[in-house]
Amino acid sequence: MSTVHRLDTTEPTLALDKIEGWNDLARQVHIDNVRKGFWPDEGRNFGEIVALMHSEISEAHFGWEDPKRPFDEKCPKYLNAYVEIADCAIRLLDMLGIYDSDLDLLNTDDYRILNNSHGDKRRMITKFRPMASNLKVIDCYLSDALEADRKSNDESRKENLEHAFMTCIALLEEDYQNARAIIDSKLAYNRQRPHKHGKSFG
Repeated sequence: MSTVHRLDTTEPTLALDKIEGWNDLARQVHIDNVRKGFWPDEGRNFGEIVALMHSEISEAHFGWEDPKRPFDEKCPKYLNAYVEIADCAIRLLDMLGIYDSDLDLLNTDDYRILNNSHGDKRRMITKFRPMASNLKVIDCYLSDALEADRKSNDESRKENLEHAFMTCIALLEEDYQNARAIIDSKLAYNRQRPHKHGKSFG
């Protein structure tokens, strides 16, 4: 797996409510994570980063399958499963901020099966399938990003991370959730946590 290096920037930290669009939010998430100590000078292993994304999706699955459907301890306005999907989206924003992706050109409708039919070969989510099946779509894009990294295909790696991010957003929207509000809520929580969140990993 390749090594991913952080951006070097002196850009100011912006208030979340002043950030418009996914592109600017991706850059700010990366800046925040660099300042929190999650990007060492030697860089990070791409496979490890994606494994952490997979873990967020697994936690979303477990949260959804819990018969009590618990609300999240850190963002108590939202179900735990939704916050875990948002956590995966935040990790993706961190990476896509480095890759300078143009997420604002993408439309979440392109990641959902509308009216139960579509002409696109891309994997999609739909309210007609169980949550576990929809979460698997995100996992598949993450796995494809790993495969692209193994083959040193930079464009495919970035594209699959973009697809994974937009599918996270589409899945929240499909369940009538305000994806940006959940992400901002978790980012606000993360900002008040200590350096490295008291952990030795990302």
